Formats: sequence, C-alpha cells, structure tokens
Amino acid sequence: MNFKTFLTKVLSEKELNQVNFNLLCTDKELYAYLLENHVTHYLEGKFDKEKFHQFLHVRLREKFQVEPEDEAWEEIIRSGESLLKNDRPETIPYTLLSYRKVLDAYQVAMLLLNLSDDACSIILVSRKDAHRLRRIISSNWVFKSLDDLPSRTMFTVTCPDCSCKNVWELRYKDSTMKLAQSHCDNCGKIFWDKSGIAQVHMEVRDY
Repeated sequence: MNFKTFLTKVLSEKELNQVNFNLLCTDKELYAYLLENHVTHYLEGKFDKEKFHQFLHVRLREKFQVEPEDEAWEEIIRSGESLLKNDRPETIPYTLLSYRKVLDAYQVAMLLLNLSDDACSIILVSRKDAHRLRRIISSNWVFKSLDDLPSRTMFTVTCPDCSCKNVWELRYKDSTMKLAQSHCDNCGKIFWDKSGIAQVHMEVRDY
C-alpha cells in the first residue's frame, strides 16, 4: 500500500503537510502514527461511547470541517441507538450500526480496519474514498464498511423442556421485539417474553 496516497484520503490538507514521511517506513509505524494522532480509534472489548463520540467529533472537524451541533448530534445518535436492544449480542459490528445515520448526514463513511466481533480500528473518510480503500489488497490493511457487516442473525434454541431444536432468523438491524412471545414449536415453551427479551439459552450467529 502506498502510504502517501492512503494518507491523502484520511488526513486533511493541513495534517498532511505536517507528516514526516521519512518516519513512516513500515505498516507498524504508519498504524502507530494513526493512533498517536487520533486519526484512527481502536475499539476493543467494552464499548466506550464517550471516547468514541469524542473521536467522531474531532475527525469530522479536522478532516471534513464539520462541527456537529450538539442538539442535532444527540438526536441522530439517539435515533441510531434506538435500534440496539440489550438482549442482542453486543459485538462491535452491531454497535457501530447505530452510527450510520449520523455519518450519512455529513456524506462521510466509517471504515473498519481488521474487523472482528470484539475489536477493530475506525477511520473516517469520504464515501468516494471509502470505496477505493476497500479495494486495497493487503494482509495488514483490510478495510470494511458498515455495508459489509452481516445482513442476518440466526437464533438457534434447543428447548430445555423437550429438547426440540428451533431456529429463527432476523435481519441484522432488527430488534428481537419481532420475536416477542416466540415459543417452542413442539411443546410451546416461551423463548422470548412480550418485550423480546430472551428467556432461555440460545446460540446466536451473524452471517
């Protein structure tokens, strides 16, 4: 990957002029630069909403010269978060879906570097540049967008009362409210209550 070409897509012109490319010779050095200068935000384990919001604010201002108004910003975030329910697996990909709307408002895309269920690095770029970066072929730089996240979730329940296997599917963004009062096909045992909260152990897989 050409480091300079890459940085033109993730940095503002002012930031780019301050880069000493002689110090960026390896993938490790480039990634360290991105972290140290808050161009990327590393997410792992428990999601820290406050730190993530601060990162989004800074990058929108530095790269895109956008200063989100607090009231509008919070409304957009609340709208996105309303899609998330506590009974869903709180993987990082699923959590990040709530931010699609806030970024769409500014024509900005979120790229996920080396994504897994519990870790990834976030970079903000224009939508046009996001498409180009996703085409990079590199073992150390694998970019995905929110559009690349799983589209569906499968819930598999082996009934604790009769051992019958039951399977449901939801679109990835849907709340389990759609599964409220769902029960075992064989004996009728309730698996989700009227609020869509799981009442029994189940296997959950995104695909």
